[in-house]
Amino acid sequence: NSPELYKELANHINRITGRGTMGKAEIISPYLNTAFFSPRLMLSRIQLLTNFMNPAFYKKVPKEVRAMYFKDMAKFVVFGATMLGLAKVAGAEVETDTRSSDGLKIKVGDTRYDPLGGFQQYIRLISQLVTKEKKSTKSGQMTALDGEGAFGETRTDVAGRFLRGKLAPVPALAMDAISGRDMMGNKIVYDQGL
Repeated sequence: NSPELYKELANHINRITGRGTMGKAEIISPYLNTAFFSPRLMLSRIQLLTNFMNPAFYKKVPKEVRAMYFKDMAKFVVFGATMLGLAKVAGAEVETDTRSSDGLKIKVGDTRYDPLGGFQQYIRLISQLVTKEKKSTKSGQMTALDGEGAFGETRTDVAGRFLRGKLAPVPALAMDAISGRDMMGNKIVYDQGL
């Protein structure tokens, strides 16, 4: 009989199904949809990964919904760990270092599987930003994100590339045209015949 409980339950269901709640920013959602590919999915992943650190989550969300959140996240973690463990036992390569692009993925030949349903990207970003390091998928070497060296990267570069990868197709194409390079840094060659 509690409208607040039903509302928070609906919000939780929306988050776990990839429809994050925007709260007061709901008014700008059409603009976010133009700029980013699936901003609600992005927001739902961030909300699910960080709810336990948000003091407002403990103040505003009813205890029944909080219990459901923790139970669902525990199931998710156990499922992911089980999938990664079974894959490793079956002979697949599994990278456990979350600072690598292959972190928490299953690698079979040249194919990679992400059993975490899109959470891996956010976990990798947070790991790289916090530790100020990233791991090469080719050599396995760690690189400091301090901007040193000829092609040194900083945490700002890593975060910028992450956001660029989340752009909607039209803004991404515009970014490629302006920079003259695609997201991977390859130079764009325009066909002179057009």
